[in-house]
Amino acid sequence: MINRLGTLSLTAIVLTSVIGCSNPTDANKENFKAAINDYYEQKPECLDIGVLPYKRELSKNHTVFDEFVDIGFLKVEDVQIKNPAFAAMFDDEAPKLVPGSEYSLTTEGESQANINSRGRVRFCYAKNEVVEVTDFTEPAERFGYVMSQVSYTYKLANTADWAMDSTYLNEKFSAIAQATEHPDTIKEGSAPLIQMSDKWKHGKLVH
Repeated sequence: MINRLGTLSLTAIVLTSVIGCSNPTDANKENFKAAINDYYEQKPECLDIGVLPYKRELSKNHTVFDEFVDIGFLKVEDVQIKNPAFAAMFDDEAPKLVPGSEYSLTTEGESQANINSRGRVRFCYAKNEVVEVTDFTEPAERFGYVMSQVSYTYKLANTADWAMDSTYLNEKFSAIAQATEHPDTIKEGSAPLIQMSDKWKHGKLVH
């Protein structure tokens, strides 16, 4: 009798747990928040510095490339490059090569870099995060999908230490300054979410 009662109790607990669990495809704020955060996880806020290695004429001016050398993501080597001066094309006495700098990724930079299919290097410094889903439309079929338009509030989160510590980057790039100086600023957003077989997904991630 005791074993039978124990078995019945365990079965009741399992059934209660299953019933209590939210279905990821349900139209509710919890699932919509998860879907938008999944999008933001794949679309962080980044600084694009272009294709590497990058060569330029030797200069005394501090650039974003020099800043990332100081941070440790890039290394710089002295090289000779084609004289960018127009006169060098026609004047035989003008130097055809001049001192330059070549920037490339360090080992640490390779671990931090986000490189797209065109070879452009980005360093990601923060990501957005949903604070609250405020409203959503009743799911309905559009363009062959079941969709809901979701309104929400969000803010920046997980700002990288290197971005917060760089005075130069904060002075040159307002987006980085916003992330480091006002990370708790609440913004409003909206997104079309699409019901997949196993969960909801941001419309921009559905191809």
